[in-house]
Formats: sequence, structure tokens, C-alpha cells
Amino acid sequence: VQVTGLEIEPSRVLPPRDGVTFALGGFELAGLRADVVRAFNVLRQYDVDQVHAAWETMQAELHPGGVIIEGTCDEIGRCWIARAR
Repeated sequence: VQVTGLEIEPSRVLPPRDGVTFALGGFELAGLRADVVRAFNVLRQYDVDQVHAAWETMQAELHPGGVIIEGTCDEIGRCWIARAR
């Protein structure tokens, strides 16, 4: 399994560690194709009218059958999870 962490702020892109590489990128997934995208506590930072476009951008970079696991947690740990179309 190859795991890549993406960061939109260049100064926060880390050197590889613990089997994880890091790259500069966002919803376009830095040009990578993915089987699984985990985007917790990301989309809540955007206006509601921007979320659909973000989902479409991520879905376009999935391998066939790939999934997006997206959610955010409230104070007691509940979260919403969805499967990509």
C-alpha cells in the first residue's frame, strides 16, 4: 500500500516518514490516482456551494471502484462517512 499525505500549504509538506510520503496538492490529488481518499475535517472549511465541485474533482482521480471517505467529527466523536459514486 502506498500512502501519500497531501497538503495545500507548501511549508507544511513533510519529508517521508513511517511509510508515508507527503506531497503538495489538494482536491486534484496532486495528479495521483487513488483507491481511497480520506478527507476528514477538510470540506467543512469551505462554503457549502464549493463542496460539490470538490467531490467531483476528487472522484475524477479515483481508480474504478475507488472510494472517498469524508467526514467531520463533533465534540462526542460522531462523524459522517460517504462512499464515492
